[in-house]
Amino acid sequence: MSSPGVGIRDRSRLLRRLSYSKYLLNVAGGSLSSPSHLTAAVGLLQMHDSVEIFQVVVLDWIGVSISSNRSFLDFWPLVKNKTGSEPPYKGVLEDLNRIRVQFKHHAILPNLQELRTLCAVVPSFYSEVCANVLNMDFASISLADLLEDDEVRGHMKKAEGAIASEDYKTALAEAATAFTVLIQEKDTQPAQYVVHGLELFHRMSLSISPKWERLPVDLSREVGKLCKAFEAQINDVKIVVEMLAWGVDLQKYRKFRYLTPRVARAGGGEVELLFERTHAILVNADSANFCFQFVLDTGLRIQEQASRILDPVAFHTVKTSQSPTHLYQIGPNNSLQIAAEIPKGCDVEGRACVAPSLGDAWGVTYNGTEGLIRFSDATLVEQNDE
Repeated sequence: MSSPGVGIRDRSRLLRRLSYSKYLLNVAGGSLSSPSHLTAAVGLLQMHDSVEIFQVVVLDWIGVSISSNRSFLDFWPLVKNKTGSEPPYKGVLEDLNRIRVQFKHHAILPNLQELRTLCAVVPSFYSEVCANVLNMDFASISLADLLEDDEVRGHMKKAEGAIASEDYKTALAEAATAFTVLIQEKDTQPAQYVVHGLELFHRMSLSISPKWERLPVDLSREVGKLCKAFEAQINDVKIVVEMLAWGVDLQKYRKFRYLTPRVARAGGGEVELLFERTHAILVNADSANFCFQFVLDTGLRIQEQASRILDPVAFHTVKTSQSPTHLYQIGPNNSLQIAAEIPKGCDVEGRACVAPSLGDAWGVTYNGTEGLIRFSDATLVEQNDE
């Protein structure tokens, strides 16, 4: 079923919210594959969180009021009362909830075989509920949409589609290309406010001194090779150091590099891929899913890190916090003149700046009047990406 009168925008929001559940599902899958009982138990908590998010989104979509004391198992009767049909797998997910309670509240590690058997049902649960209750295909929820960069997201969508069609070689190639764009190309043109924090090295371009041309030809050629090798090594160090700055898992990066082809740009901008012979036996579902998740996690981490620093040249939405908040203009001899009074709680667009006689301020426009408000008289409005 689908909610009546629902527009495209709301449908897009539904997909976005469901992607949070799907993301945790994938993260949990990585933890559950670990031979460590404790790591697998962490995967149990992640899987349970994924199911709870899924339940909340479904109930909200079909118009069920969600009370603060709702329990995990209330999902089934609530959906049945609203739609006339009870969702599947209640017994299995009740067992999943039971072993989650045993671990979280009683410090009892789950049995690995039982845990993996129960968690293996969750994707089927999502697929059936999406088909029967939301009238959609769970596979259509793209995790690549969580990434902000258009080019990276495009390659990741292709990787996602290739995994779905079991074309794992293409999936590895697209994931490798997405990572190259994300790390090795996009980092040369970061936002202005990130440059000083992350450009720990600059791309080196070593050239042979004119004096070296007087060296014997063979020796000059070897010196040139040495310079190119040194340049390549320095650039590799640059990439690794910047990944450390972003908080990228270097052990996973080594595995990712081992599984994926080498990526290079041709003169016309075309992507060239080099698969080594040893890669043939590694082209499988596990490798493709690992590489997709690694690039996704890396992209999300970079987005999260970058969002911690405000871009001073960008416009931001701020909410006035004083009653009233004075809008100032700079008069003769840098005197402050009140141009307008802005009510408390009013959202305005502005840029951070430093103004004479005012210090830190927001340059804003209110009802057509340009002016300044004290930095302390407004709070930054957090952006909601749903």
